[in-house]
Amino acid sequence: MLSCWLSFLILEKKVKFPMLPLHLFQSANFNLLLSVGAVLNGAYYGTIFILSLYLQNVLHYPSLSAGLAFLPLTAGFVISNLLSGRIINKFGIRRPILIGLAMFAIGFCGLFITKADTPYWQLFIPFLVIPMGMGLAVPSMTTGILASVDKSLSGTASAALNTVRQTSGAIGVASFGAMAVGGGYAILHAITITAVIAITFTFLILCLCFKYLKA
Repeated sequence: MLSCWLSFLILEKKVKFPMLPLHLFQSANFNLLLSVGAVLNGAYYGTIFILSLYLQNVLHYPSLSAGLAFLPLTAGFVISNLLSGRIINKFGIRRPILIGLAMFAIGFCGLFITKADTPYWQLFIPFLVIPMGMGLAVPSMTTGILASVDKSLSGTASAALNTVRQTSGAIGVASFGAMAVGGGYAILHAITITAVIAITFTFLILCLCFKYLKA
């Protein structure tokens, strides 16, 4: 896989009309915001996969009940997406990204309460806060990505962001899911480990954005 990626970079550097112009990565904002997308998607989708196993295999929710239990995740996105446009117009992209990342990390802290008998009302808050943080950061992230490149390359920049996010999501599901193999105890342990990983990487990218991200 690494050899394929290196070959791709070499070819892109040599061709006259590259599919992914490498000069895009000279922008600090572009690189930072790609990293934000990778962290958010990898942590979110990997954790959601494990939580679906937790609800059904540990708390023994029926499939329909487990699906309904995820409604706050949808509600969190709806709420923050409705607010994000106004916040971006008033404060730019920097503040909503920082606040969104902070909320994302705080939401994951709420997953440390997961036990074999955790009542749903205790899960409701992290189920709501995690997507609210992500939903607040993502529109600003997308706006910042497009603003960091020439308009003629906006499609390429958007494609690069989507590729990074989708790849990170797949890696998150695969790696986090692998930790949940082995029954209820493994699932509970995996939730704790994934929460630690998500919080750590979110905090790191939050610090980088605080120091280097330009509004």
